[in-house]
Amino acid sequence: MDFFFRFFPFVLGHPLIADARFAHACRRDALLLLAAGVVGIMIPGGMIEIGDAFAWGTEPTLPQFYLLWVVMTINAWCWTICALVLDLRFLNFSNQWLKYGRQAVLPFFVIHQPVTMAVALFVVEWSAGIPMKMLAVVLGSFVIMVGLYEVVIQRIDVLCALFGIKSAQRVQDMAGRKLLSQSYTSGAFDK
Repeated sequence: MDFFFRFFPFVLGHPLIADARFAHACRRDALLLLAAGVVGIMIPGGMIEIGDAFAWGTEPTLPQFYLLWVVMTINAWCWTICALVLDLRFLNFSNQWLKYGRQAVLPFFVIHQPVTMAVALFVVEWSAGIPMKMLAVVLGSFVIMVGLYEVVIQRIDVLCALFGIKSAQRVQDMAGRKLLSQSYTSGAFDK
């Protein structure tokens, strides 16, 4: 049951989001979805007060099992769509940082775990407190990942191709071709 609970948003997400009617309906019904999400949080809370919620969530022979999972699924959809509506309303812009982040997200996703584990391997031996160790792991990992992205991944064409990003040389070549084609079409070379 848990597999389907976690799998269906991925299967249904793209066809729904690709449909403009769905986005319009989400914007129109955002407050209703928010209210349903709040109620969807309160229902399992009430179920915990009434009975053995752990058994209800893990024992498929009980009818409460299905009620709990239906409520949790509807709740997850409501909150996901509310987040989507907030995204469509307030994050519908672009700037230089977002363009950089959009290009860097896959390399960061791929290298974040090995880098974080390597940094944590050394930091865990320190005699400092946990907040200091956490800060060192987070900041150290971030600095190393940015360095790897800037110095290694962006400068090696094979890695750029593997991560689906444009290398600096390809961007310069494309910009040069665009300027050259604009010069031809504008009549700059007609003289």
